[in-house]
Amino acid sequence: MAAPAPVASPTPATPSLVEKPKSPAHFVLQDGLAHFDFDRSDLSDQGKAELDAWLQHPLPKGTSLQVTGHADRLGPATYNLKLSGKRAQTVKKYLQGKGVNGKSIQVVAKGESEPVKQCHGRRGKGVVDCLAPNRRVEIDVK
Repeated sequence: MAAPAPVASPTPATPSLVEKPKSPAHFVLQDGLAHFDFDRSDLSDQGKAELDAWLQHPLPKGTSLQVTGHADRLGPATYNLKLSGKRAQTVKKYLQGKGVNGKSIQVVAKGESEPVKQCHGRRGKGVVDCLAPNRRVEIDVK
């Protein structure tokens, strides 16, 4: 008796790099995907794509947005506070460029005060990579 012919495994679908958020009420740019590189405030192409997907949800008329920037713990706290503010401003400018009324956007800088990931060590690429999720921007619809 001949062995059964091998069955080819189905090719998994390539996941979309950006999944459409289920709700525009609270949105986090996941910086683990390097939307803000270490010590940078410019938005990556991936970050822009996530914002574009988020903007596919119509915002109710009269809503306001709070854009909150965050930083990791590396460097002086005062510097990180400024950097988180620059990140939030970058997102605000991007949203304005996409037609969102700038007057409806409040910018908040949190610096390193609200980490989502704790990592051991003080320096080095491993620590910088580990702390990447803390370099993020959150958007809340009010």
